[in-house]
Amino acid sequence: MRMARFQQMKKHYIQASLLIIFGIACVVMGGTQSLFPNKIYEYYSVGIIKTEEPLQQFDTKPIELINENWDKAVKRIEENRSRIDEKYLSLDKYMGEHFTQPVGTNRRHYQLKKTEIHSSPNNGFIIVFGVILIVGGGFLMNFVYQFKEE
Repeated sequence: MRMARFQQMKKHYIQASLLIIFGIACVVMGGTQSLFPNKIYEYYSVGIIKTEEPLQQFDTKPIELINENWDKAVKRIEENRSRIDEKYLSLDKYMGEHFTQPVGTNRRHYQLKKTEIHSSPNNGFIIVFGVILIVGGGFLMNFVYQFKEE
């Protein structure tokens, strides 16, 4: 009888400990917004850049990297008009001020246009749920401790 009671108390202690651990994990995840981030990053790309072209291919000014003058820049800009294929990306992960993504044998260059901050109520719910788990685990541990045999 005493051994069965000891096993039951041990089981309740483990359950209470797990409730507290999961509660702490929920509070940390909700507080750091790791599950539901509150920042959205919007990136913009003008078009697809061929492999041999510089990343500034769609800029509206001369490219210093290739020693381009205004006449060549105007010609390049005119030729690029038919290639314009605008694309927006909304990501919750920060990829830097600009990044390049491969598209087949070519690539697409994205630039950060804006960062939006929005509030997600889900993070608050996760924190509240974590606090409930912590309190529940504490009550369970206190209950088992109060009624243990001396």
